[in-house]
Amino acid sequence: MADKSDYDRLSLTLPKDLNDWLHHFRQVIKDAGGFKLPRTLIVRAFIRAVKESKIKINLQNIRDNDKKEIADKVSSAKLENILVSRLIEAIKH
Repeated sequence: MADKSDYDRLSLTLPKDLNDWLHHFRQVIKDAGGFKLPRTLIVRAFIRAVKESKIKINLQNIRDNDKKEIADKVSSAKLENILVSRLIEAIKH
């Protein structure tokens, strides 16, 4: 594990449903006899798991193909949904 000085900070905003799910996930771990883990540790572990799994995620053309918007600007929610579906597809294979 890297020293704390080797870490970069980032802001992460979560919608209420994801924050509630993360809280529930933490509680399940604690109720099963584990520690009450910080959310940052859990998010870091999920990212590391995706990275180390070497799953093949289709990262080509992450955009909203249904609607061309000015300068190809697309809402972050649409982009997130596209990326989520690509991740789920990669995990299934």
